Amino acid sequence: MNVLQDAAATFKQIEAFHKKIQQIEQLPSLSNITSLVIVNWAAPCIFTAEHQRVHSNIAGAVINLPERHNIGVYVAPSYCRQRGTAWKQDVARS
Repeated sequence: MNVLQDAAATFKQIEAFHKKIQQIEQLPSLSNITSLVIVNWAAPCIFTAEHQRVHSNIAGAVINLPERHNIGVYVAPSYCRQRGTAWKQDVARS
């Protein structure tokens, strides 16, 4: 499947999967389903900017589904322009 052309189809598959889980588990509503969305860009050089945009759009759409409790995790490296400053970025984030 080409992610760039089939983002809408991918989202429809996710929705269908949620509905199937609701049916199998006999849940009263889709709000009883929690999704963990993981976007792993630990090696960002293997994804084009266009693919990253589509990934983030799909992840954002799933995380922000109405009446649901979803969680998103984004994994990416932290780059520093100056040598020896990575620890300063980590300290600034905490």
